[in-house]
Amino acid sequence: MATPKLANGNYYDNSRVYKYYAGYSDRFVINQLTEIGKDSVLLDPWNGSGTTTLVASICGYNCYGYDINPVMVLVAKAKLYCSIPEDDLEISDAVSKSRMKKHLVDTDKDPLCSWFDDDTAKAIRSLEKTLRVVCGNFSDALMRLFANIDAASPRLAFYYVVLFELLRDYTSSFSTSNPTWIKVADDQKAKIAKTYSEISRDYMACFKRLSLLVTAPIKTDSTIIHTGDSRSIQLTDQIIDGAITSPPYCTRIDYAIYTRVELALIGYDSSEFNSVRKQMIGTPTIHAFDFSVVQGQTSSNTLT
Repeated sequence: MATPKLANGNYYDNSRVYKYYAGYSDRFVINQLTEIGKDSVLLDPWNGSGTTTLVASICGYNCYGYDINPVMVLVAKAKLYCSIPEDDLEISDAVSKSRMKKHLVDTDKDPLCSWFDDDTAKAIRSLEKTLRVVCGNFSDALMRLFANIDAASPRLAFYYVVLFELLRDYTSSFSTSNPTWIKVADDQKAKIAKTYSEISRDYMACFKRLSLLVTAPIKTDSTIIHTGDSRSIQLTDQIIDGAITSPPYCTRIDYAIYTRVELALIGYDSSEFNSVRKQMIGTPTIHAFDFSVVQGQTSSNTLT
């Protein structure tokens, strides 16, 4: 049996859309599917970057994927987007014609300002607004407040993941020898400065590169949901036939820190970021546990 290693195990280019340190290969999921009937309904309660939901959707299985990290929900959705020329032309035209607009949030409170100066944060927010308008979302609210992350289409999720990739590239100087850790700027001088024109140009270069990867035909649409706790997933009893997953590494990988820039983009300030971080199994920090949270969670309509 193939092990859940990434090296030499990905059949589908869609899997390369987002660089995720923790994960397993397409091959691992494909090998498990040989033991599961075609009419089966699958589950991944720790869906992460969406390998299970991607492979299941390509192979024609119905699948539910859950994750506590909203960034990973968008990444998993983005992998189910199939790039088409009409969409590519529309976003290219919109970005090339767009101009700097009023920023979405006060830069005094914008979490992006942990790495970018005020003008750059405004430029990023302006481009973000253009991406959302193209997908029919005209709200000025941050993505965190846009209905909910579950409402994002694979297309909009893909546009965000391209922006994730660009911001990760911009903030690479804040990375450390630990591949899952990223620092913030020590002072104003250390912050990144980019013009709106530069950001738009770099976004389209990144978009053209990543859009070449999302070409695998999707046979079924997996249900990908942002959940607060994998111990209380709201699914009706007996609808799941099998689970393909890999539990998070307990206290070994700080999944929140790894996606800190992405969480900032969708609007998580330091307080909200810390709250999400405390809930994740991988956090290396120790927090008091409230057992009342899980008391009485088992019910007739809850998968535990």
